[in-house]
Amino acid sequence: MLPHSWIIKNMDMFGIAENLRKLVSDIMKSWNTDLMAGGKVLGNVKIKKGIFQGDGLSPLLFVLA
Repeated sequence: MLPHSWIIKNMDMFGIAENLRKLVSDIMKSWNTDLMAGGKVLGNVKIKKGIFQGDGLSPLLFVLA
């Protein structure tokens, strides 16, 4: 898994516009998932590394990184 900071750094190295890097950075800050066991939600976990599966940007971010 890659830290989100590395994904943003790669976007910078590829010359992606600052406004798009900020948008992706802001989106990544909102990534989270519920931790469940036995059908009960135990808590909410913030995703701090890697690419959120199912996000439309995931394939592009994966290829960039």
